[in-house]
Amino acid sequence: MKIVFASLGALFVAGVIVLAFWLDAKDSSSMARNAQASGATPNSEETSLTDISAPLGAERTPSVSARTTWSVKAIDGEGKPLHDARIQASRGGAVLEATGRAEWSDVAPGNWTLVATADERPVWRREIEIEFGQNHTTIIQLTMGVQIDGRVRDTAGRDQAGRIVGFVPRGERAPELPIRWLELPHARTTADGRFSLLLPDEGNWRLFVGWGGQIAFEEAAPQTLTVGGKSYVEVTVAAPTRLIVEVEDEPGVDVAIAHGVTVYRDAERLATERASARLSPPQPPPVAPLTSVEDEESKLERETVERHEEEVRLRESDPEAERLRALRMGVVPSGWAKAKSGFCGLNGRIEFERLPVDEELRFAVSRSPEAFAVDGSAYITAGAEVIVKIELPPPLPSDAPPLTAPRRVSALVMPSTPGSSETPGAVWR
Repeated sequence: MKIVFASLGALFVAGVIVLAFWLDAKDSSSMARNAQASGATPNSEETSLTDISAPLGAERTPSVSARTTWSVKAIDGEGKPLHDARIQASRGGAVLEATGRAEWSDVAPGNWTLVATADERPVWRREIEIEFGQNHTTIIQLTMGVQIDGRVRDTAGRDQAGRIVGFVPRGERAPELPIRWLELPHARTTADGRFSLLLPDEGNWRLFVGWGGQIAFEEAAPQTLTVGGKSYVEVTVAAPTRLIVEVEDEPGVDVAIAHGVTVYRDAERLATERASARLSPPQPPPVAPLTSVEDEESKLERETVERHEEEVRLRESDPEAERLRALRMGVVPSGWAKAKSGFCGLNGRIEFERLPVDEELRFAVSRSPEAFAVDGSAYITAGAEVIVKIELPPPLPSDAPPLTAPRRVSALVMPSTPGSSETPGAVWR
């Protein structure tokens, strides 16, 4: 009896299994017929690649899940991963950071600034546009760059501190606007004239030195600079014409007042230079037509008389102002115009550069409230350094009668340091 019940149970289980297989086959056949009728392929997803990122540095593909993702990877010049590269993306106040590579999801759409850095490699920076619902991929290639070291001196052998040393690519010249120097690979020289910078890539580069808003030196031809090639340069710029004026009070006199110095040059020569520098001569103001020559002569005579009467009236009303004006005018050499001016430092010295060369220069000195006329002059040649020493007498006592003419002092011109015959240039090694 037990054997009969066991046989019936086995038959029941086998029947259930056969029924299950039949139902599954029927469902699959129905799904296939429905898919064929709709024209789609079951379990398939369309993933066409559209590369519209060449100018932006990111590759995009549609995201099936409508999520915005961004994959970033840093490699070297040979395509090998740079695991220590520091990657940072920023947009407004949002910042994303990673090392070596990044896998960011749910990235806000918009323009992001992507920056990557690695030791001894130039900084990599790009603007990347992120679109909603796209998968973005950016490959960052950080090349080694070219390390350049050097020193800048003038033809007199003096180290040039605070000079901008920059490089422009082949085919370009150094920009005239100083603000554009900072957009190029550049460095500023230290107190001993040395500099160090990293060029972004190998290639042909032209060196220039800028200072004071002007190009002090520029190589005639670009240099081919490569990793492992020449990397040190000695730059020689033209020595500036330098005038040093030292003003001191008579020994034993302690006057805690800064000394002012004014340098004069020939007024006629200065006027000629300014006239030649103008692109177009100024147009004279329009003159109202006169009825006759007699009317013009009468007008000039009348204006002269009125001007003279005004001067007399001012002198009579304020003789002290007229006296001080005469004293100030008395320190200016006749036929000379101001070229430079300034105040001495705590050491009693003031240095003037970019002065006219190959011409005579004269001086005036002030120690408030008094101004002194200076006898003597200096003659400066290109690249020379001239030192002028001026000693002032003691201040006048308070009960001294008013001066009617400025006191005069003498200028002692020391033997000058002549300009060097060395030619400006750059020596690479």
